[in-house]
Formats: sequence, structure tokens, C-alpha cells
Amino acid sequence: MLATALAGALCGPGNFTLVTADARWTGTEVIGGLRVQPGAGLSYGFSPGVVTRAVERHQASMEASGRPHALIIDEFNRAHQDEAFGRLLTLLDPAYRSVMPLVSEEDGAPKPTYLPEDFVLIATMNDADIARLHEIGAALSRRFTALTVSVPRGERDFLAASEPGSVLDALYEFVGTGDPSDQASGRLRAFVPVGTYFMREALDLARDLSLDEALLSLVTPLLPGLDKSALAALQARSDEGGFQRLGAALARAHAEALF
Repeated sequence: MLATALAGALCGPGNFTLVTADARWTGTEVIGGLRVQPGAGLSYGFSPGVVTRAVERHQASMEASGRPHALIIDEFNRAHQDEAFGRLLTLLDPAYRSVMPLVSEEDGAPKPTYLPEDFVLIATMNDADIARLHEIGAALSRRFTALTVSVPRGERDFLAASEPGSVLDALYEFVGTGDPSDQASGRLRAFVPVGTYFMREALDLARDLSLDEALLSLVTPLLPGLDKSALAALQARSDEGGFQRLGAALARAHAEALF
């Protein structure tokens, strides 16, 4: 949501391309290359990748309105860094964009395409998945400005506008507010960086289920990434909140955890 809002502010409403990175991506999907073309017989033709298509839209947008067109790559670290973005590394440095083509006749393209110096590329990733997905190396990281999105200061007031009362209080007692006190209290946000969407989803589920069942549904997928000390702290917090089903799941995960 923040990425699309930023792209809209920079480029105009809806003037962006949103794609989700994939573990199967190679340079062909990102930049472009020869692919089998549909039709009778076996023939090959050039197919632009997601970056090349976004560059074409950027150039058209600059001609039409003088504003750039942004490319947003969601779940950026789901793609293998070297296979997907290796060819793009040098071109992400503005000094080389006018010197080296993004694609050329050698790639099968009808004409060379260059990465504009004012091209906007926004990448998002969930830091809760960092340990289980592809690592972003230093060479790629330094070509981006990194912004960590923490818990919004006005989150509780925002949620309270539609969900006042004890359910919201109980949810925060287990999840926490994202400040240092969560660690001492053994709340979820001390161990897993969950955001406002998690809170909103828990409240929505709790309208049809109990909060215990809602948290069980949302927290269970997070348990494999937690160690024994975190699981023990969360079990104590769930017991204090009266979340019996969640507490049982945490107890099982604690018993099965190796470390």
C-alpha cells in the first residue's frame, strides 16, 4: 500500500506497474530475450522483460505528461538475486545507463533500449521471510535506498475507530505495540515483525471466531521461525490472556523445537 501510494505521488494516480518477483525469474523475465512465439510452426521472437516493459511505459509517460512511470517489484527477495538481477546490477548505477543498453539487437530486440536516469524502481519485501528466502547481497542493496517500515504511531487509534473495546485491548496485550517493552513482556512483536494488516485481519476474524481462534490461525504459520525461548515467552503470554487453543499450539511447537 505504501509503495503504490509513493508511486502515485511521484508519477500520478495509477501510473505504475506492479509485479511480484518469482523464484523462477531469470534475466529473460526481468530484462527480456528470445522466446518461442505462438502460432504455426516453431519460431522465436524477442519478448521484453518486466523492466524493459516498464521502461517503455516510462518513456511514453514522460512524452505524454512529463512524469515518470514507476515499476514496483513486490516480494523482491523471492527472486534469485544473481539469476534475476545480475544483468541489471551495472545499469542500476545512473552513471552507466546512457552508456550500456538494457537490451540491444544482440538480445534479439528490434532496437536498443536504455534505462533512463530518472527511472523509478521500488522494491518491497517482508523482513519476516528474510531467513527463508533469497539473500539480497551488498552489491544490490547499495543500489537502493532502504526504508524500514515499523508499526505506525497512530495504529491503535486507527483500529479503535472501527473496533473499540476489550477485543482490541486483548489483541494488543498479546501482539504488542512494537516498542521495546514488548521484549520484556514476551509479546509477539518482540519476535516477529507483524504489521497493521495482521492486526486488522485478526480483528476481522474475531468477529466470526473467538480471538483465540483468530490468533491461532494467524500465528501458527509463524511458529517454525521461532526458537524455544520465544515460544516459551509467547506461551506464557497466551496463558495470561486466556488463549487456550493458541497456548496448546505454542506448547506443541515448543516441545518440537530443537533450539
